[in-house]
Amino acid sequence: MPLIAIPLALVAFAYGVFDLNPPGQSPQIWDLTNSAGQVATVVVSPFTYSGTFGETESSAGWWLNMPGCAPIRLQVGGNITRSSPGDHWTFVGLTGSGCNTQTLGSGEGYADGNFPDATQVLNGTIAMSTQSPRGTVNANGTWTGQKR
Repeated sequence: MPLIAIPLALVAFAYGVFDLNPPGQSPQIWDLTNSAGQVATVVVSPFTYSGTFGETESSAGWWLNMPGCAPIRLQVGGNITRSSPGDHWTFVGLTGSGCNTQTLGSGEGYADGNFPDATQVLNGTIAMSTQSPRGTVNANGTWTGQKR
């Protein structure tokens, strides 16, 4: 094998296995709106087969409001995997704590296409569980996503 073919083969292997940022693609900004109308602004890193999303510094965020407590900010972020007909979004570590409580949530949704062409997620779901000394409360909700 010629010496030039070896580095090219390694680059091709790295893009396929390690999913390095594809050349020519830029991060995208998305607004994720939960069923309470709260908007978390996230950045989606460029990817080919799987990628991540996480809140921007200026994100208003998602908050859990409980009687007698200050609002608890939930950490919004997760993974996106290529799927057909649209990318599959999953939340990882949708958590928050405060006022002697601990909240853990999960969620998912499907985009209307694949990165970088997808523009929205319409039917996302969320499941939350909040534990406190008074017991556990479970709740379900929905979310949507819109690329800016």
